[in-house]
Amino acid sequence: MVTINLSNLALQDIEGNSIENNFDLHKIIGNAFYFNATDIEMLDVAKKLYETGELVCEENKLSIFRDFVQSDRCPIVAFVKEAVLKELKM
Repeated sequence: MVTINLSNLALQDIEGNSIENNFDLHKIIGNAFYFNATDIEMLDVAKKLYETGELVCEENKLSIFRDFVQSDRCPIVAFVKEAVLKELKM
């Protein structure tokens, strides 16, 4: 199992300065992933992400989440996607 904490993403502006993250981005991402999940296991992953801020899944399922974050179905802007993918070690 892989556990990645997305509740406190490190966001940066164009110059690399830290941006205060006052949003529950893990809830926005978790909710969107919930509505795009294609199986029960990933539905549970989305619920846990929404509730705790932690992405918990098998290593082989991580690519499903990565693909979702990179897709147009994920309702977050590119610089936030970049921070998420950094946490996923992409």
